[in-house]
Amino acid sequence: MNRIIKLLKTAVLVFALIICAGCNDTGITVTRQQETSTEERQEEAGEKGSEEPETADTEKTAREPCEICVFICGAVQEEGIYYVPAGSRVNDVLVAAGGFSENASTSAVNLAEMVSDGDRIYIPEEGEEIAAVMTGSEEKNSEGLVNINTAGKEELMTLPGIGETRAEEIIRYREQQGGFAQVEDLMKVNGIKEGTFNKLKDKVTK
Repeated sequence: MNRIIKLLKTAVLVFALIICAGCNDTGITVTRQQETSTEERQEEAGEKGSEEPETADTEKTAREPCEICVFICGAVQEEGIYYVPAGSRVNDVLVAAGGFSENASTSAVNLAEMVSDGDRIYIPEEGEEIAAVMTGSEEKNSEGLVNINTAGKEELMTLPGIGETRAEEIIRYREQQGGFAQVEDLMKVNGIKEGTFNKLKDKVTK
């Protein structure tokens, strides 16, 4: 009889251990699943976070001009209009035009100067008398007026009330509209009001 009781107690103890072991295994499994889910959420959040700056960079790149249009003439191999990457220098345009001609005054132009959209670059010949040989950004007419249809950004910025942003707006307007029909059209440019126009109207031409 005692032996039967002992066997029953042993069986109950073994059964209880089996149940406990099963509970521990389940707890471990649940914990691992929770850890895995947390890692997956972190990875997804990281992927979404990395996508947003890339999209912003793409939009920014799309807004920035890739090329500018520049006219080079004078003592060069092939004068004409060239499209070069934004941020190019005089030397880059000269290379695109085939380089200096045989009679060019090679020291008359600053080859390291940056060019802007709409600039005119003139290369003089040896012995040619010129008051100044610069890019179109510094070129003015005989009356000393700034031509709003041909001036580069730097020259436009010499006008009263015209900073870098408004100079860029002027260039953008004439590219989109095909130029200024009259000086008063400057007031159609974003950021240029009547007060600013009155300050510069006597210093510009079209």
